[in-house]
Amino acid sequence: MRRGVYLDARVSQSGDSHEEQETAGEKQEPFWRSYRVQGAGAVVLCIGLFFLLIPSHATGGKLEDQNKAAARAAFFDYLNHRDFKRFEEIHTKDFVKHFNNSPAENLSEEMRDAKGQFDSSSDLTFTENWMIAEGDKVAVCFTAKGTHDGVFQGVPATGKRYELSAMTVWRFTGGKIAEEWVFFNDLDLYRKLGLFKDPGSTDH
Repeated sequence: MRRGVYLDARVSQSGDSHEEQETAGEKQEPFWRSYRVQGAGAVVLCIGLFFLLIPSHATGGKLEDQNKAAARAAFFDYLNHRDFKRFEEIHTKDFVKHFNNSPAENLSEEMRDAKGQFDSSSDLTFTENWMIAEGDKVAVCFTAKGTHDGVFQGVPATGKRYELSAMTVWRFTGGKIAEEWVFFNDLDLYRKLGLFKDPGSTDH
């Protein structure tokens, strides 16, 4: 009798142990659903996106710096030193210029204008006020200083000094200027040269 009870007890204990193992197995989550694993995966994903985005911004910044360097060279190295050959070479062959509301100009017309401004002001110089680059465009605010000592738009030399600020925006392609927008107040220049007098002015 005791032996039968003893066997029944062992069987009962064995059954209870098996049920506890099954219950523990049911409570254990899959490895991939662990909070630690999910958290680590999120960190790895963020790091991957971070390093994927960095080269894009770095490349964009590098290109903008290169375009700004080319813009400075065009203005303050080539034009200021009358190096028209290199000034022309920094433009694309299909270059287009937009000046205020005037019809668009091509590269040959741009070179004519570039040389002509020095014919009318032999001491003309450009200085940079500020420069901003974004994408393929560079905006330059500059100051032009010179003396009207040559024929300007058919007007004989007046000998007057002038100083004017203006802005140009260049679009670059492959390190060269492909398009330009110039914003310049002609009236200010005419006033300084005595070619235009405001209504009611007593200046002669």
